[in-house]
Amino acid sequence: MDSIPSNEQITYKFWWTSAAGPKEFEIIKQTIALDSNVIVSAPWKLNTNEVEDLKKTVWEKIATAVNLPDKVIKITDKVTDLLITCFNEKNYEIRQKIFDMIRARFEYIKKKLNLSVDLTKDFEELAQSINNQQSEDFVKSRGEYLNAKLLANYLGKNFIDAKDIIFLNKEREADREQTQQAIKEKIQNNNAVIPWFYGTWPKWEITTFERWGSDITGALIAAALKNTYYNMTDVKGVYTADPRIVGKPQHLDNLTYAELRTLGKYGANVFHASATIPWETANITTQIRKTGDSSETCTTVTKELPDNIDQKESRLLGITALWEKDKIKQVVQDPKAVPEGQILISIIYRNLNDEIKNNIQSIIKEKNPNIQPITNQDDESVISYLVDQKDNTIQTLHSALCEPSSTTE
Repeated sequence: MDSIPSNEQITYKFWWTSAAGPKEFEIIKQTIALDSNVIVSAPWKLNTNEVEDLKKTVWEKIATAVNLPDKVIKITDKVTDLLITCFNEKNYEIRQKIFDMIRARFEYIKKKLNLSVDLTKDFEELAQSINNQQSEDFVKSRGEYLNAKLLANYLGKNFIDAKDIIFLNKEREADREQTQQAIKEKIQNNNAVIPWFYGTWPKWEITTFERWGSDITGALIAAALKNTYYNMTDVKGVYTADPRIVGKPQHLDNLTYAELRTLGKYGANVFHASATIPWETANITTQIRKTGDSSETCTTVTKELPDNIDQKESRLLGITALWEKDKIKQVVQDPKAVPEGQILISIIYRNLNDEIKNNIQSIIKEKNPNIQPITNQDDESVISYLVDQKDNTIQTLHSALCEPSSTTE
């Protein structure tokens, strides 16, 4: 990627697929600015073509698959899944085989990259916690913990344990004041690697976040340090629709945090709503980028739109879908009007006006005259419809409302 301005302080968060093994570590090293913080996940799925190399590098006779009554556990599985299965397995011999797989995944990274960090005591502590059934949250968090230790050693940065800087209250929400103070004290000179996904309970016990914990970790750290936040993922930013549903949706170069929250509320796979609040409050910039991409294509998210963007221009931001009935009920004005077997399709605009609403309604009526818009909860930028799950309304609307993009690769 192009060089980063020397005066820009950055906190990077690398998505699961960006931190799976030795090759991904090398890409991270090539991507980041010299003085920066890195937040990292547990290793994602290992490519099947790397299994033989792992065996040669770590242990030729290691079991690469274990048959359980309801599933097959493979060494290529996500490490967090392996940890959870290992913790819950009652048969000691099977549990040991799964534990060996977990250990081999980390030893593979260590040996391939010639790292010096010693993880012996960490694995002893992990084995004890699993065998004594001490804490599932502790066990689940070790994927992030061990991967961050390895990455810190590889990058020559300081390892900062999330338990020492992320403090949670009884509701598993971040204690922002205590957390902000700890981050400022512990992270010096923007040169740290931090595991995501967990923090410390009031009783000094490790606990994991609910889903989207990585976003919350990144939000707290970047906001406390007033860093620009780079969310490194497997796409070049935010699009007007899910590329898996619409072949070539439009790329969004700029969004506000309020717009990002609206997209997430109606089903777009973006940040957790609570994660955007620290960034917005601290008035920092977030960029959503693709790991390993050398271009500067990304989505930049700020509190207010840049001056060079027409604030009054109408712009399609997204066509989204909510599939779960409980989530649909949270956004519609009349939850009782949500039938079984339907999804909520929402069209989200910047500056949605009557002309656009009428155009959308014409498109919908041509497709199905019986579909009527659903009243949302005070979201003037959104118009929604309940449709059958197998309906192709998203594709129809997207084709009619915008031109395809060439930036989804």
